[in-house]
Amino acid sequence: MPEATSSGAEFGPWLGVVASPKHRPAPGRVNLDSARLALVQRFLEAAHAPAPDWMAAWDPVIDSVSQQVVDQVRAGATAAVRASLAPERVVRTALPDEDDLRILRAQIGSAGIPLEQAAAGSMAHSFATIGGAVEESWLALETMVAAVIEEWRPRIAAVAAWRRPTTGLWIGTGVGATAAIGVGLVIGGYLPAPAWLEPVISWWWSLPWP
Repeated sequence: MPEATSSGAEFGPWLGVVASPKHRPAPGRVNLDSARLALVQRFLEAAHAPAPDWMAAWDPVIDSVSQQVVDQVRAGATAAVRASLAPERVVRTALPDEDDLRILRAQIGSAGIPLEQAAAGSMAHSFATIGGAVEESWLALETMVAAVIEEWRPRIAAVAAWRRPTTGLWIGTGVGATAAIGVGLVIGGYLPAPAWLEPVISWWWSLPWP
């Protein structure tokens, strides 16, 4: 393992999987490689500062990841709505409102707790300590992104599966058909006609039928 150093040149290896050139799994189908590489770049730049502000390097990238997750949830919900033609009251359950977005961002942001604790500790100058905290926070971030996407999946699936109730339609169709048959039997003379319907029957049979 590399030794801790006061120069940013040796910081990269301490970042572990975060600095790996290999693609990481896409949690919840959200590709985080671009955000991860941006995070590495920001931390390498911060490491050159006399007093690195580690959280300033972390926070903007996490904001970007939060937006990716929001976009993923919204895209899934929008596709579900288009597929089902669900009414607004159903759609609202799948589209995140402002409160949902605040909770979502807080969930994603909570992954940075290990880094926040390390940055505030007595070993904040140690690349080994900070690098390990960055890796731990990133792995927690991947887990949290997958958990948030999974949390929204049932709500989106419920909208996608929504179908307009047909009970009322079938009842209305049955009543209408029964009424039409009854009227036809009355006009045809197969059933006795009520007094109020006799003018209609007389008019019907007065028409010039072929």
